[in-house]
Amino acid sequence: MALKQVEVLRDGAAAQYGSDAIAGVMNFVLKDASEGGSITVSQGEYYEGDGAATTIDGNIGLPLTDDGFVNISAQYKTADATSRSVQRPDAAAIADAGNEFIQDPAQTWGNPEIEDDFTVFVNSGFDINDNTHLYAFGNVSSREATGGFYYRNPHNRGNVYSVDGGETLLVGDVGLAENGVASCSWVGNVPANVGNVLDTPEYQAMVADPNCFSMNQIRPGGYTPQFTGKIEDMSFFAGVKGTLGEWMYDASAGTGSNKSTFGLKNSLNPSMGLDTPTDFDTGSYEQVETTVNIDFNRFITIGSIEDISFATGFEWREESFEIGQGEEASWIAGSYAEQGFNIGSHGFKGFGS
Repeated sequence: MALKQVEVLRDGAAAQYGSDAIAGVMNFVLKDASEGGSITVSQGEYYEGDGAATTIDGNIGLPLTDDGFVNISAQYKTADATSRSVQRPDAAAIADAGNEFIQDPAQTWGNPEIEDDFTVFVNSGFDINDNTHLYAFGNVSSREATGGFYYRNPHNRGNVYSVDGGETLLVGDVGLAENGVASCSWVGNVPANVGNVLDTPEYQAMVADPNCFSMNQIRPGGYTPQFTGKIEDMSFFAGVKGTLGEWMYDASAGTGSNKSTFGLKNSLNPSMGLDTPTDFDTGSYEQVETTVNIDFNRFITIGSIEDISFATGFEWREESFEIGQGEEASWIAGSYAEQGFNIGSHGFKGFGS
């Protein structure tokens, strides 16, 4: 909605636009109207009855005295998840054997859910005189998305339910984890290569001892972690351009940032045993760039050759990248790690200290 037009130069243009333009240029020209506006509302869903999406777009142009403008564009969007899934054969087999905790479908294939997707873009300009023009533009945007991972089978998922490919369950010893002295009275193996491990006498005898446990006690039907992400963008630039004698100039400065915050739902940190949370804040990535530019160009004549374009300029840029630490439970090696249980939130380990 904020775009007036897009110009594409497919050839290299490093001589005119700088070294970043060695493969070409895409120039996004923003709307600059000082009056009028529009609003658009659209809604729809897939034929299957899911993925309902609503988008609201708006644009308005406002005068900035008689010599300038402020053009504002905004968009808000939400979209439900889609599913084109059928039940996994391994999950179906366990359910048919009597495990009532299996979800149907156990794993979802489809588009993620998008929540609170909004963007606001402002473009403005002001003519100081016939030779000098001020400009500024910026944006703020944010959106959240949630999508699914692969299914974790409750019989054979490595370092969560088993460490031998699903032949036997991985059984934790509470005393061994807490003080180094084994306290689990169960000796022997709990077979996992069966239809439903929950119905086996070995499993029932093992969980009868509070000093023994398996992750089946928390997620008896297995689980499918959900990956969540929140993306936040911000930028602001301002500058002045015009002419000085036969020279044209453009000076600007601005900053921009992008932050991605990650999380997991419906997961585990198996190394924490039965005390594990199931939802995790796993950390973030953030990049910030600040740029200052000034450039000059003019046409010159050399001998009989006229209208030769000459350009020069200066750019200063600073970039930073930061990894934000996740909550401790998302990356810590819990007291059961030495017994073979996976470390960190399963599916996406959090960023540690």
